[in-house]
Amino acid sequence: MLRPPLTPSVERWRPFAFPDSVRLLSVNFPKIELITNAGCHLCEDARTVVDEVTRELGVPWEEVSLQSSPELVALHSEEVPVLRIDGVVRDFWVIDPARLRRLLTERS
Repeated sequence: MLRPPLTPSVERWRPFAFPDSVRLLSVNFPKIELITNAGCHLCEDARTVVDEVTRELGVPWEEVSLQSSPELVALHSEEVPVLRIDGVVRDFWVIDPARLRRLLTERS
């Protein structure tokens, strides 16, 4: 029995979409830096807060030693820990988790 040729249906012709796994690669994450100093008890607390909030939101972050740059020492030696998002100082001494969460979610 001969069948008529297939005609494209509207349902079969959909715009191409990347799978979610590929789409995640193109997300533009903010650059989050926590500037810390060795032996700083506030830095320990800040590290915990930043790690918890960024894990919850799936955002990467990095810890930067104050001693890694003379510029950092000159700018922040009395303020550690310092939280920078995209190069802008957002918090220092005590990092507020609610504020960090708000800064990161309002950005997107």
